[in-house]
Amino acid sequence: MRLLPFAAIIITAVAFVAACPLRADEPAATPLPVDSDQALLDRATDYRYDPVGRQLWPIPRESMREGCVYFTYAADMESWVWSQWMGEAGFQFAMGPGSIQPGERFHLTITDAEGLQVIEERAPELARKFEIQGVKPVLRLDDDGSWQLNPTSCGARVFDTRTGERWEWHGPTQTPVVHLGGNRWHYNNGRYVPRYR
Repeated sequence: MRLLPFAAIIITAVAFVAACPLRADEPAATPLPVDSDQALLDRATDYRYDPVGRQLWPIPRESMREGCVYFTYAADMESWVWSQWMGEAGFQFAMGPGSIQPGERFHLTITDAEGLQVIEERAPELARKFEIQGVKPVLRLDDDGSWQLNPTSCGARVFDTRTGERWEWHGPTQTPVVHLGGNRWHYNNGRYVPRYR
């Protein structure tokens, strides 16, 4: 048996790794901190949010899970938005401040137990509350565009900055939030205020 020289082994190994496609759940590149300058993000790429590492991972559309929330560039708004992937229908919503989403809607790659352990390390009193009440964590989108653990567990809520509409989920049912003048709102000083036509 003839042994290959060391350089040939390295070249063969590199060629093998390059030829092997990544699994669907594997990132194609290195993650960026969630608070990175948005100019560093590729507008043609969608990003999965990792709330544990507080990182954005590039993710191909074929690996995205329907119903999960991703960070994507909305060309019509000329801005980055948090939006829910709906498969063939594309993205739904441009989530604004005050939007609330269950933690499981962030395409997590950890188990519930691992997630609870992280919450216990970061906010022990909140972890105990979740455990006692038997509820799962939810995240709230702050004014600065960052997701924070919401101290109370509730159903999903969305303020859509594209349309000015608000939505709430009661179980699986998506319901519009309306006021006497219609269904349009604007966000002002931490509050939703009716917007009249």
